[in-house]
Amino acid sequence: MCLQDTSFPLRAVGLLLILTLAGCAAPVSKPPQSPATATPTVTRSTESPAPPSPPPARAAIEAVTQQAREHLIDGQYQRAISLAERGLRMDRRHWESYRILAESHLGLGDRQQALKFARQAVRFCRSDCHGARELLQSLQ
Repeated sequence: MCLQDTSFPLRAVGLLLILTLAGCAAPVSKPPQSPATATPTVTRSTESPAPPSPPPARAAIEAVTQQAREHLIDGQYQRAISLAERGLRMDRRHWESYRILAESHLGLGDRQQALKFARQAVRFCRSDCHGARELLQSLQ
């Protein structure tokens, strides 16, 4: 009877060891199918593709540009530059912001910067440029 009492814990430890090792074994997998017999798996996403990002808000750019124009007319060149740069952060191709930058730098006496920004204004201008080409010609 003494043997049975001491063998029970050994059997329990042995059984736990076997179960633990069985859990570590690799799962049985199916053999790979040949390409001819393989069926393609098609999954459909329930989500629609992300829409393209919208263009910059024209109203916001026009508001900033209008403020920059007013500061340029008032001779507040630094403020006009700041606002034109804000417009360019909204749309890097906004030609009128480049024109305002050119005129503001010209007002501050920095002809090189004025020329640089006048070139950009003409580069991005599509049709009615409100004096961007004339400004560039006067600076060259």
